[in-house]
Amino acid sequence: MPATESADREDIDGLTDEALSQSIAWLRQQANTLRADFAVAVSLEAKQEVRRSQEALRDQADEFVEKRIKLLAASASTTGSRIKGATDAVDQIIARIDNVKSKLQLLGKVLEFFAVVATGKVQPIFEAALKLKDDLSAT
Repeated sequence: MPATESADREDIDGLTDEALSQSIAWLRQQANTLRADFAVAVSLEAKQEVRRSQEALRDQADEFVEKRIKLLAASASTTGSRIKGATDAVDQIIARIDNVKSKLQLLGKVLEFFAVVATGKVQPIFEAALKLKDDLSAT
């Protein structure tokens, strides 16, 4: 893994899409609620302070958006490599199988794997890839 990918991965370790989404929404909501404070602020200094706070809240939300994109990209990359690995392994095994019934059984297991892939959920895909690997090892 290139150094930048490794640094990006460390930057998002422990974060979840849900936590980031909730934080982004909360930060943006807080920035928007400050509009009322800005409207009633009398002095220029008070208005500037409100604006700086709004900017800080929005900047933090934007930073979380970037982290969320990295998180989703990392998940997609991991999932893609698992799918590629699984299909490569199946190709190698199918090439060695002469019995049609055995090929069809193996392809049924691959279809089960792809049904899980279609959900787009990383953890179940990981588990399905491990199950397929076990099924392939038994073949």
